[in-house]
Amino acid sequence: ESLNKLMKNLYSTHPHFVRCIIPNEFKQPGEVDAHLVLHQLQCNGVLEGIRICRKGFPNRIVYGEFKQ
Repeated sequence: ESLNKLMKNLYSTHPHFVRCIIPNEFKQPGEVDAHLVLHQLQCNGVLEGIRICRKGFPNRIVYGEFKQ
């Protein structure tokens, strides 16, 4: 059921990529270690990507168009 909800959410948002984040080191459902999650987001460059998009640079160009 959880996977179906996740997939429905992903398909409705048209993501370009998905990053897997470990919520806690103990593999316990419903437990989130905020410091661990933040550390992963920082190390993966997700937060920097969000900052860049907020500054107005979220454009994606197809390689063929860029090449011209």
